[in-house]
Amino acid sequence: MDVIANTVKGYEWEIVILLVFIFSIAVAKAYYSKRFLQVLKSIPLGRFAAQVIREEKVYTQRGQFLLQFSFFIIAPLFLIYVSHYLFNVSFTEINILDYLFFFGCILTAYFIKTVTHLLLSKFFNSMDIFREYIFTVFSINAGLGLLFAITLICQLFIYNHNAFIYNVAIALTSVMFLFRLVRGGFLIVSKNYPLFYGFLYLCTLEILPLVVIFKILSSYLA
Repeated sequence: MDVIANTVKGYEWEIVILLVFIFSIAVAKAYYSKRFLQVLKSIPLGRFAAQVIREEKVYTQRGQFLLQFSFFIIAPLFLIYVSHYLFNVSFTEINILDYLFFFGCILTAYFIKTVTHLLLSKFFNSMDIFREYIFTVFSINAGLGLLFAITLICQLFIYNHNAFIYNVAIALTSVMFLFRLVRGGFLIVSKNYPLFYGFLYLCTLEILPLVVIFKILSSYLA
């Protein structure tokens, strides 16, 4: 398997981020194991999402918060390394300012998406769809966070930026994103939500942000 050429680079701040991620996941698993398992089960099995959202404080529950926190701290790091691989930019140029920039971009994007979800759900009187879909997004994000962390640990400390592993991680991420779109489509149909507005929503709040992020990445690394 091919290995991407790279000069020697220390990973001091990357190690700190990975340790914080691992600690957050460990605390969620140890002290909130029920929610931890519910979130993982709800990724392939939609009925678990419907069951969990009936509980109170489904989004502010501490275990849920830890899982989302872990995703938001690991996703920018994964995005930076994958983008440098895709655009064939040296990994030695990566620094913590890049991480902070993309951390802010991802956090802002999800904040805007969640607020827009809430406004649309109130406008169309479809709070049940909003709650279930947001929980589905958060659940899949938790799974993606684990995938990102495993990929980064392998690439930074075991295989030294193996191209095959990057390609597999990108493929799995794409599959999970498509799965999220399909799950959203089924949810819209099952709840008799207007198909036109549902399609418009999926395009503007799911696909468009990816296009914007890609444009930001291409200009940022140019």
